[in-house]
Amino acid sequence: MAPREIRVRARGKINLGLGILGKRPDGYHEVESVAVLVGLADDVAVRAVPHGIEVRCPGVPGPPEENLAFKAGQAVLQRFRAPFGLHISISKRLPVGGGMGGASADAAAVLKAAWMLLGEPAPRETLTEIACTLGADVPMFLPEDVTQEGQVAAFLLRGRGDEVVAVRSPELPEIYFVLVLMNFPVSTAWAYARWDEMFARRHPADGRTTNFADSRIPLIVEALKTGDARILGSSVFNDLEKPVATDFPLIHEVKRVLRQAGALGAVMTGSGSTVAGIVIDPSHGLRVCREFRRIWAGERAQRLEKSSSLPVRPGIKELVLVGRSRVLGRCAVS
Repeated sequence: MAPREIRVRARGKINLGLGILGKRPDGYHEVESVAVLVGLADDVAVRAVPHGIEVRCPGVPGPPEENLAFKAGQAVLQRFRAPFGLHISISKRLPVGGGMGGASADAAAVLKAAWMLLGEPAPRETLTEIACTLGADVPMFLPEDVTQEGQVAAFLLRGRGDEVVAVRSPELPEIYFVLVLMNFPVSTAWAYARWDEMFARRHPADGRTTNFADSRIPLIVEALKTGDARILGSSVFNDLEKPVATDFPLIHEVKRVLRQAGALGAVMTGSGSTVAGIVIDPSHGLRVCREFRRIWAGERAQRLEKSSSLPVRPGIKELVLVGRSRVLGRCAVS
């Protein structure tokens, strides 16, 4: 009999608001953020093997032991003293270093799959305890979308990003984005270090995590619950954008062209490099994609020709139109 295999779709996230309240004594940053899960996702397959942990994840650099999915599998097996090992296969669709939480989403998927293979040996909340030891982003990828209290409209992330509160809505309106995926990664540690250089002395963390420490967050939450794309588009923000764009001005160029192409607003997600444009519906999203490509080709042609001798130049990989649960279209950008 073939070994049982658990497949989990690991959706990526978009930070629609990311406020940095200051640097904490432990070296992390006190943040308040609102994030949503979207349809662009990795596919994670986990099955039991006699012993050890093996991770296959084409396209991700570094040894498998450094992959967060490996560490997740190791943590859950050790916690429950599993009598078997794990074979983990990840088909990457989320951009590496793209600010969409791909590594964290994959780690959460492994936690859930291993827990199911073990026969659900403990309350699901136990997975959150393990997730917190793996990384600040991991806990947000664990909650289910649907409960008795309704569907998840958004996640509020507080503390160092590991305090996760699901914002639920009985009737969940759809939201749509044009994602601009870049051909370069951005290191989260580097992005926060750049923020420290520019702003840390002006913003000492005071540890506030009650109500809304950042007054820009509530408007985004309300827009997500009501489905008002226009208010959402005018409300998105990310305090890491300015530090990251000092070295990668392409971020600001992409945001400008998205708005020029008809997006209601645009924001870099997480520490970058992905930029999300807010659109009303799929037809609006397709129009924005077509207009973006036209404007981009016209503005960049001469500059790219002059730069053709450079080995690697920061640029755009593709545009992806997504809703909450699925990819609706994608196209390359030359």
